[in-house]
Amino acid sequence: MQQKTPKKHEVKSFLLAFGAAFLVLAVIATAVVMIVGRKNGLIQEEISKPQVEDSYIPSDEDDLTLLLSFHEDPSAEDTPASYHLLHLDAATARTLVIPLPYQTALDTSQGTDTLDGIWKEGRGEMAAAAVGEHLQVPVDAYMDMDLAGLEEFISRCGTVKYEIAQSSSFTRGERKVSLSQGKQLMDGQKIVDLGYYLRTTQGEMARNDFLAQMVGLFVELRIAPLYLEDADALFQNLLECFSTNLSAQEFVSRSGFFRSLFSKDDRTTVVSLGGRYYSNRTGFIINDTAVRTLRGML
Repeated sequence: MQQKTPKKHEVKSFLLAFGAAFLVLAVIATAVVMIVGRKNGLIQEEISKPQVEDSYIPSDEDDLTLLLSFHEDPSAEDTPASYHLLHLDAATARTLVIPLPYQTALDTSQGTDTLDGIWKEGRGEMAAAAVGEHLQVPVDAYMDMDLAGLEEFISRCGTVKYEIAQSSSFTRGERKVSLSQGKQLMDGQKIVDLGYYLRTTQGEMARNDFLAQMVGLFVELRIAPLYLEDADALFQNLLECFSTNLSAQEFVSRSGFFRSLFSKDDRTTVVSLGGRYYSNRTGFIINDTAVRTLRGML
């Protein structure tokens, strides 16, 4: 049997070593290409995301304060309304939700009456003017809603989740109501029922604070994304579902502020006002400290 010469053996060893080295380099090169490509893909993905305008310069003229009023059934005298001030603040890029008891006493040039009494006399426009005059703060517009309008708006923009603290069962008129403990999707009827339960078991303040939380959630989770997606469609939905004197010009002129505000997370705060009830809870007086604090905020 013929033995391999040393020269042939060296050539074969060199070819094997070269091939192995080439294979290793090829694997490394492939890995590098994949990593770089993946990184480039991520960068490109970030670049391709829609960028929200961030060049807004805050102006006090862009502040917007609305009086929100909710009447489950405006014709029912025995169903108390709920009222909230909704303040969108340009300087701090915050949204404030401020509950006002329906018994809040307001001193105006026309005399003294409760917020609910003034609304029943002249509806939203008169009530918003009275709140502004009494507190000496600008209230730009009102927005009135009833259960039908609320349900229609929620059907268009979507529900929000809220964690109910405890299960409850009760009767409202001829209707039996059951609310389960835990996170629930809140439609209009469920919001109204939980508000009713809180008012009858814990008092008016508990209902107002809960409804203020719901306003904040809808602003944060539904109205803000809808505005960024299609501001015109959102405004049209507001006009069709609620009664308001907020003009298209007031809405459009604040577009830079709204886009800046609604592109931020964690932007909504509920502010509770101190005060006291009187005359068997038929009236409520906001205390001086709360009024001064409110004026500083608005």
